[in-house]
Amino acid sequence: MMIDVDFLLDQAFACFNSGDLESAEDLLNQVQRILPTHGDLLYLKGLIALKKKMYSQANDFLSMAVKLYPKKEAYQEALADVYQGEKNYVYQFVSLPKEKISN
Repeated sequence: MMIDVDFLLDQAFACFNSGDLESAEDLLNQVQRILPTHGDLLYLKGLIALKKKMYSQANDFLSMAVKLYPKKEAYQEALADVYQGEKNYVYQFVSLPKEKISN
């Protein structure tokens, strides 16, 4: 049986956007068993942790996403949100994409 990772991620994002964090996490756990370093998996796990104010976990997931996929601005911006939540404003500023700082 082949599992469609993109479908699972789309469903997880839909659950997250509707506020159903538990279902989103269940879907992400399925993806994690197949592709544990998928960028959107790490990103959404980070967003869920951020929503729950679990800043350390959010930092772990989003830092890994940024490290593995440094050109994805959404990942960088979400990591900046973690630093804002932690009230770590220096890291928040440094983690923002350069285009966001210069505007």
